[in-house]
Amino acid sequence: MMDLLKLIRVQNLFIIGLTLYLIRYCVILPLAHLSGIDLQITDVEFCLMVFSLVLIGAGGYIINDYFDTQVDRRNKRYRNVVGKTIKRRVAMAMHIVVNAIGILIGVYLSYHFQSYYLGLINICYATLLWFYSTHFKHQPLIGNVLISLLTGLLPLIVAVYELPLILDAYIDGGALIKTHISYMFFFLLGFSVFGFLTNLIREIIKDMEDIRGDLYVGSKTLPITIGIRNTKTVLVILILVTLVLLAYVQSIFHFELISFFYFLLLVQLPLLFFTVRLLSGNSRKDYHLISQGLKLVMISGILFSLVLKYQLPFLI
Repeated sequence: MMDLLKLIRVQNLFIIGLTLYLIRYCVILPLAHLSGIDLQITDVEFCLMVFSLVLIGAGGYIINDYFDTQVDRRNKRYRNVVGKTIKRRVAMAMHIVVNAIGILIGVYLSYHFQSYYLGLINICYATLLWFYSTHFKHQPLIGNVLISLLTGLLPLIVAVYELPLILDAYIDGGALIKTHISYMFFFLLGFSVFGFLTNLIREIIKDMEDIRGDLYVGSKTLPITIGIRNTKTVLVILILVTLVLLAYVQSIFHFELISFFYFLLLVQLPLLFFTVRLLSGNSRKDYHLISQGLKLVMISGILFSLVLKYQLPFLI
């Protein structure tokens, strides 16, 4: 059982589900209440949507380990259990099953809501995760950008499900409702951009961590293509862009104390700290610690939705 949980990265799947629930109940729902409108998706339907995306995510982790056994062995990543305690054909069968269930749930929801494009979301995610593991992961920056986009788009997927149904139900709702819906999209876009940038930074650092195994199998990741030093320059630029955007968000909140210090203490200062560690680090252990730290920064960004929930009445 522990090997199965290790294979599907259960802690990461929990973060995916948590992100989707926080976006709905801490951003969309409070704004809907301020507008006097009701969400059109029931809790059970939303749970199905989350479950389907978690299944697709599990399938992505399985297929990633399926194709990465050689690299992980070279990098001494002991978490890869494919070919050890879980046979390769069993892993592939699990990948097919969880993807099939996830896609079928997505198709059902698209039919249920009469929004047929919704069914394409899970299909696209499953397909792109397959090609990420087989092709794009070993290309310079392409794989990093792709997996970061898939991560960053999670908050917007909630919007794709929720907002069109709200607009249809309240088509004559007036300017206030449309204004609040635009606020919903703006905040969700902010979470998506943050998720994309921080995940992109982390993915590149993980490539620096795994450079030995990637060289062994002939991968052309960014650190291999342009070198560690130039990769660090790219990372510093990405971190600076993230910090500037966070400062912009703080200005939108009029530097309200709770939001200001939340970002400062849990996101901005840690980012600066890990930047210093990145510039001074030169070992696999250094890069691993930075990668794990950035994961905590990403979680802090997601948890800001809890603060936002109580700040919204004062911002709108």
